Order: sequence, then structure tokens, then C-alpha cells
Amino acid sequence: VGMTSSDVLDTGLALQLKASVKLLRSELDKLAEAIRVQARAHKNTVMIGRSHAIHGEPITFGFKLAGWLAETERNIKRLKRLQKAVSVGQISGAMGNYANTEPQIEERACELLGLRPDPASTQVISRDRHADYVQTLALVGT
Repeated sequence: VGMTSSDVLDTGLALQLKASVKLLRSELDKLAEAIRVQARAHKNTVMIGRSHAIHGEPITFGFKLAGWLAETERNIKRLKRLQKAVSVGQISGAMGNYANTEPQIEERACELLGLRPDPASTQVISRDRHADYVQTLALVGT
């Protein structure tokens, strides 16, 4: 009667994912600022450009860094979106149908944990959220 193991495990995992995204965002914010500072400092530092792994036309190191900064800023936006996507908990029972609990209990518990209930309650939190997390990390890591 009441909670099931998936309620505890999935909600706990959501807290871990949320915390890891927060940490990654913090570190990427620092990285973006460091790249921004160096891009400005090297806006006139000439270097060899590369095209298809061979020397190309000259560019500046600041120009190269500006490209990395744009990518880092896109990754920060991805993580902001991901923060919301993974911040989902549940306390809806073995079938997700609130047979032994009230939705208000789930809402309050999630609120206290800084999560929100999944709008479509089932036995487990939908795994597409976890796939989204892994896919986003893959993009951030490239």
C-alpha cells in the first residue's frame, strides 16, 4: 500500500540527474567566460586556419575561440532545457494510477524536492527523459 520501489528509485534518480545538470551548467558557464576572455585577448593573434585537416587561409586565434564559444553557449542552452526535462518525480503507486495515494501527496512531495510530477503518470517515469539526458551529454562532450 502506498509507494512502490519505482516511486523511490525514479524520483531519486531524477534528483541525481538534476544535480548533475546543475553542476555541468556551472562548469560550462565558467568555461564560456574563460573562452570569451581569451577570444577577446587573441582577436588579432594570427594563426593558420585548417580545412579538411590541411593548412588553409590565415585566421585569428580569437576567431577560432569565438566558434568554440558559440558551441559552448549552445550546450549551456541544451542543459537549461534538460534541467527541466529531468526534474520529474513520482509517488503514484505500483501502476501509476494513485490506487493507494492521492495525487496531492505526489505534488507536495515533488514540490519539496524541487521536482514536478510527470503529467502522464505510469508505473515508471518514462525513459525518454533518461535518453534525452544521455544524448545531451553526448552533444556537450563533442
